[in-house]
Amino acid sequence: MITYELVGDSTASQYFDVHPSTGGIYVKRDLRTTSIDQFRIEVRAVDGGGRYSIANSFRVINVRRNDFAPRFADGSCDLTVSATGVGTVVRVDASDADIGRLYIILY
Repeated sequence: MITYELVGDSTASQYFDVHPSTGGIYVKRDLRTTSIDQFRIEVRAVDGGGRYSIANSFRVINVRRNDFAPRFADGSCDLTVSATGVGTVVRVDASDADIGRLYIILY
């Protein structure tokens, strides 16, 4: 049976871990508690006999923060589109301090 473990960078291991049987990387600590925007993750696969795989797997995780909620130009946006409204164009105008102006157009 192969098991997986996170190795290397101690900063990355504060925020991420790897599932021991699937190798899936997951967040274990709130990323809003750090200003780091890039983590380098190293995962090692180990077989049942204790031997290490030939090469470790390296992953870079980039964190994009969304510190500000969008603001709608008209104050709010509450809209229901019925199934009979297919083909109707709905335009929502909003801004977001993280990325600037944002237009959402539903067809």
